[in-house]
Formats: sequence, C-alpha cells, structure tokens
Amino acid sequence: MVGLRRTTVLDDVVPASLYQLAEALMAPDAGSLAIVADYAVGASDAVVHLSQLASWLEAEVYSAPFHVQGVVDPLHPRYRGQLPATTREIRTVLSRYDRLLLLGEKIDTFTFNGVQAIPPNLKIYHLAPSTRQLGFDYPCDLAVLGDVGACLKALVDQLGAPALTRFHQDRAAVLAELQADYPDQGAHASDALILGLLDQLPRDCHLVTEGSSEDAVVQRMAITLSFNNVHFAPRGGGLGWAMPLGVGLALGSGQPSVCFVGDGGAQFSIHAIWSAARYRIPVVFVCFVNHEYRILKDLWCGALNTSFDQAHFVGLDFDDPALDLESIARGYGARTAWLRDTATIKRELDASMQHRGPSFLLIEREA
Repeated sequence: MVGLRRTTVLDDVVPASLYQLAEALMAPDAGSLAIVADYAVGASDAVVHLSQLASWLEAEVYSAPFHVQGVVDPLHPRYRGQLPATTREIRTVLSRYDRLLLLGEKIDTFTFNGVQAIPPNLKIYHLAPSTRQLGFDYPCDLAVLGDVGACLKALVDQLGAPALTRFHQDRAAVLAELQADYPDQGAHASDALILGLLDQLPRDCHLVTEGSSEDAVVQRMAITLSFNNVHFAPRGGGLGWAMPLGVGLALGSGQPSVCFVGDGGAQFSIHAIWSAARYRIPVVFVCFVNHEYRILKDLWCGALNTSFDQAHFVGLDFDDPALDLESIARGYGARTAWLRDTATIKRELDASMQHRGPSFLLIEREA
C-alpha cells in the first residue's frame, strides 16, 4: 500500500529579474501608464499592494472586464472603473495611454465590433502566474512570470512605495453625484429605484449581478457606493448562475444576499427560488422587467452593426403570451412586490431583509 503524504506547494514565485519591470515602470519620460487588474490580483490578496503601486506611479487603474471578484479598491482616487467589454470601446479607453501594466490573465472581451481592442503603439508589460497566459492574445514588450501578489509586494518594496492610509468616502457627496446621474424623472427613471434600493443596503451585503442589460448600471452604483462583496458576471458573460449563487451566499453567510437579474435571464434558473423557500434562506431577488431578452437584442445589433429599428428579432419578446413573472415567483414560494416609486423601497426592502425565505422584487424597466 502506497503511503499518503502531504505536499507543500510553494507558489509565491518572484522572478529574480523583476528589477527589469521596476525599471520599465519608473523610466523617465516613458509616458502615461494605465494598470488593468484581472482576477489574479484579488485571488492573491494583492489589492493593497496594487493601491500602493498605483499611487506611487501615478497610474490610472481599471478592473478588467469579467474580473469576477474584487480586484481593486473602489475608493482609490485613481480608480477609473471597469473596462468596457467590447473591443472598440476598450481601444478608445486604452488609446489615452502610452503604457499598460496588465496584472493577471488578459483583457477579456465579449464581442468584436470592428476594431482590435489593443492600440498598436501601446507598450504592454504583462505580469501573470502562468506561461499559458503571457502574451496570449497580443504581443508584450515585457512578459513577467510569477505570482501576482508576491510580485506586486516585491515591486512595492523595490520601488520604496509608502504604505497608504485607508481611503475614505464622503457618502453624502457620492450619493448626490449618483442621484444627479440617475434622476427619478425622464427616459431612465427606474435607474433611481435601483440606486434607492442599493443605498438602503448595508455595504457588506453580498450583491450578485448577472450579465443583464442593467448590469453596467448596477455595477457602477455598487462600486461607487463601496460595497465590499460584489459578485460580477463570470468570464465571457453568462446567464443562469446568479440566482443559485445568491441562494448559496445567503445560506453560507446566514445573512440576506441580494441578486439582480433580468426577466430574460431569470428563466434560466428561476427554480432556485424553491430551494430558498424550502430551506427558509433569506435571499432577495430584484428582477428587471422589460418584457424581452434585451441583452441578446443588444448583442445582435452590436454583432451586425445595426440598430433596433432596423433589426428583426425572433423569439426575444415576452408578449405572446405575456410572461407573468410575479405569479411564477410566488408559485415557487417567494413573497413578491413591485417597486414602482422610491417611497415603496424602504418598506419592501425592510420586509424582504427580515423575511426568512426568498423575496422577489420587480422593477418595470423602460423600453
């Protein structure tokens, strides 16, 4: 019989020649620098070191598309948000810079819409933990193999970047800015309902936001309001994972989680409500109702470079027969309510957070 033995894995590898990356980053007159952080930064607990490095280098920081978990400090004054997911828009952002430090796997794109994501004259430094990832989609000027967390700490030490005090947020000012961007009147008035709901939630609440057509709005609000536990769309996008994840997070933490889905995406796993009802799991589903598979329509128009009024959609509208999601959710055991104005948000959200089981809150979205 072969004996079992415990294997110690030493994976915190820092290359001996890391000084070359340090020199490249500190080169005088080298031009503006952007840092893009992928999942590996969060996975290696390197967010603090990334913050130190960005401050010291005066670099602007972005999270990569589909980065899945928290990879940056959203309160860092040089954080500029998540890169777009389409190639043309990524290129527009990266064209502002001379150099790019990519931390993790790659800049993952969702759809190609006419131009390559990477500007041809952009100098790229890539730090990744696997040889399969380095220069996978585009050539790099300097490719560094090593554990991202260990290498960032070594860079910070080598460059003498000072420790940072914790960033603080003027919550009133941030909320006022968001309220100005998402007014409760006009073409997208229901955005104010999303903002009002998020503002009522504790900042350590687990939020799950699936890749619906409202995903960008929810993500921007959640990051700006400094939620600590936000679970984004998975790599490459996807539908159907969010509702079961919301149930699992609430089950594991014992605290209510909040899951945002669209009426189209909810069809993939709406039966997760039954599990939450059966085991009295406190999860709040917020469903955006626009009576269509809007995200698929957006992707169709983007892929064909056409517009809504010119496209002919087949099987993407919930109008014949009309889909009664409230009855479906109630049939699976959820308490249900419509959020139609800001006055109802606190009442319904308080009731949902205290309910030992699933709640299904619906928001009518504009066409």
